[in-house]
Amino acid sequence: MQLVFQNPTSSLNPRMTIKESIEEPIRIHKNQDINLKHSIEDVLEKVQLRKELLSRYPHQLSGGELQRICLARLLLLNPKILLLDEPTSMLDVSVQAQIISILKDIQKERSLACLFISHDLDLLRVICNRIGIMREGRLIELQPTELLYQHPKEKYTKELLAAFEDF
Repeated sequence: MQLVFQNPTSSLNPRMTIKESIEEPIRIHKNQDINLKHSIEDVLEKVQLRKELLSRYPHQLSGGELQRICLARLLLLNPKILLLDEPTSMLDVSVQAQIISILKDIQKERSLACLFISHDLDLLRVICNRIGIMREGRLIELQPTELLYQHPKEKYTKELLAAFEDF
């Protein structure tokens, strides 16, 4: 399992190049079995980034590029589960759409399970097969996405959906 954080800037060492940042998890996990150069190029292509970015530092990249770098470095570890904590909240709408598209493609290609944490119900509706609603730290409802929107069971869920529609 690997975690993608809300703020990609805090996930990367500002003194390391992007290449060094991408290689770091592989060194930590001592995964020497992969062809690093080839694997990095493949994963950059999957997340729609140019290899020219490898020599840059985090402050030289946009938020969307940084989030894709964070995703790329985790994908090299071949996780079975990705835990994504508000991974698009700091990005503009067009970049959000790119990240979601990339995630959906990777999810299908690798049969990867994703636990997507977000307050953005529209975003959850697009990306999730099932949605769990939490209240005060407890899971109060879990349903297939469209069923949750059409027939929410819990009063809190109904109020949440109604409030989001009015927003």
